[in-house]
Amino acid sequence: MSNVLNVNIKRKMFKHSSDFPLKNQKDKVKLTRLTFGTASKAVDYAPYYIAKVMNWFDKLGIEIEHKEFTTITDLVDAISKGKVDMVFGADSALITAQQQGASLKIIGINSSLTQDIIVRKDSKINKVDDLIGKKLAVLKGTSSHFGVLRVLENREIKQEKVRLVNLTPEDAKKQFETKNVDAWAVWPPYIDEQIINGNARILPRGEVYIASMIGVREELFTQNKETILDILGILDNAKKWIKVNESTAQKKISSVLKISIDIVKTSWKRHDFQIDTSNNVVIADLSLDIRPNEFITILGPSGCGKTTLLKIISGLDTDYRGSILFKKKEINKPTKEQGFMFQEHRLLPWLTVRENVQFGIDTKDEKLVLDLLHLVGLEKFVNSYPNQLSGGMAQRVALARALVNIPDLILLDEPFSSLDVITKRSLQNKLLEITKKKKTTALMVTHDIEEAVYLSDKILIMSSRPASIIKSYKIDLPKDRDRQSKEFSNIVSKIHEDLSNELKLI
Repeated sequence: MSNVLNVNIKRKMFKHSSDFPLKNQKDKVKLTRLTFGTASKAVDYAPYYIAKVMNWFDKLGIEIEHKEFTTITDLVDAISKGKVDMVFGADSALITAQQQGASLKIIGINSSLTQDIIVRKDSKINKVDDLIGKKLAVLKGTSSHFGVLRVLENREIKQEKVRLVNLTPEDAKKQFETKNVDAWAVWPPYIDEQIINGNARILPRGEVYIASMIGVREELFTQNKETILDILGILDNAKKWIKVNESTAQKKISSVLKISIDIVKTSWKRHDFQIDTSNNVVIADLSLDIRPNEFITILGPSGCGKTTLLKIISGLDTDYRGSILFKKKEINKPTKEQGFMFQEHRLLPWLTVRENVQFGIDTKDEKLVLDLLHLVGLEKFVNSYPNQLSGGMAQRVALARALVNIPDLILLDEPFSSLDVITKRSLQNKLLEITKKKKTTALMVTHDIEEAVYLSDKILIMSSRPASIIKSYKIDLPKDRDRQSKEFSNIVSKIHEDLSNELKLI
């Protein structure tokens, strides 16, 4: 059958590494010059700064240039015009850049960090609720903007209740110090500079954990895959060097960013410079075929590589040995034929429900969007924002967004695990209804055995690392399944027992 999904992975390492050439393809053109762009000034770019000042990029024979951008608009413009090649920035900033039209491929994690909301030392703002009616400085489209909206959502505060002021970090610094704004949501080292100088304190429960990502222009990545992987390897080596030479690294970053060593040392505590290890095999010798319109679920221990497998199949992760074929065509990037739904809804908080569903499609097909929102029971919330929705409603929007292109294949990464039982079961039924109506093939990973039995035509068991498929169960039950039936309970118990005996999971 032409619509079969064929997955054959020989080896997937834990890292992007020059030791594992991407499908053994050589660069199509020789890269002689590369411009790195950073979204403002930040300590989390330390791996790049260290590699640059230590001249580790020189061995590639590439002339390196660095540009710093203070707004997302300027960054997007530079990417679109080919004036910047690789980008370092928070995940929300790079997603915003993609949304605004930048042809940008996100290829890895640079580091992770904690962002906070700060208020002046003498401020009467002592909790997040006190921000209502106050001026809060953020930079639109960046982690500061996304983080604030997430904090407000967690406190069930409507975003219009707080007066968000769009300012670059340098402008926000002036406005904060002259008391023209009441609070400031920002990343290190700006936070630490204000605290060390005695101007500010951190607002409790205003922190947000974010990832700093690495992106590359799509065209550059296509033409220079080997060299890009070499660069990622150099950045990983820089992370290792930072771990071993922390004090020296801090001094170098202090010099590069032209800020005091005390600020850098304080800021350092908010960061985690993750090190990927080249000898860590995630997946080895994994093969499976999925027929059209099948619903397949994968169960396995935490950390075994289930999410990594979905990313490979979706084309989000192409650093592996093997092949992924769908409709007899190789998958090497995300396409409209695939939808992806995550455990967290990952809605963009500054977009309405309609805009979130439309995000990622070429046309603004209002009828298609409204039909999908009707299917998930949200036709009355098209103009609402994510912080105005319950968790279950937000997941319904995420489901509609995953299906907006009417994909032939939908990938689901524990999409209902954070929901209450009633909402979870309602969405499970909605998913079955839509995939049946749209004739969509589904592949899901979960830890919930009952959920797997209820939804699936077949269940596959993945082993611990290095992961492979070690067992499969065909679920011979009617499509309209009764969770209370003896047959259903027997299958759940059987899989539970097998997992306990073979994988020691439970």
